[in-house]
Amino acid sequence: RERVANYVDSRLTVRAYIVTYSESTKPLPDQAIWPSVRGPEIEPPEILVQVGRAKKHAREKELNELLRKRKNKQTVKCINCSGIGHNKRSCKNPVESSFQVAKSLNTTQSERQSQLQP
Repeated sequence: RERVANYVDSRLTVRAYIVTYSESTKPLPDQAIWPSVRGPEIEPPEILVQVGRAKKHAREKELNELLRKRKNKQTVKCINCSGIGHNKRSCKNPVESSFQVAKSLNTTQSERQSQLQP
């Protein structure tokens, strides 16, 4: 078995932390005590404001994220013919609506009554 310490950078160890912060830091003196420096006064850089709305930069997705997204897709199943890959709306088999079914039942009953009456 390999040690975890082999994978950690030497700057992130406890020993490096102790060496870095072993000396105490002293606060700066009051600004009135600072020595004056000759030369041009340093100004912050100019801020350039871009016109228009900023574009949204989407991060690039990793390979495992793309594969995971494909796995979550569900197959579509048709209620009409129980086929996979399409739904009732795009089904090639014709569907009788409930209105058409009821109408055909009514006509058969009326036909039966007309046959019974000579």
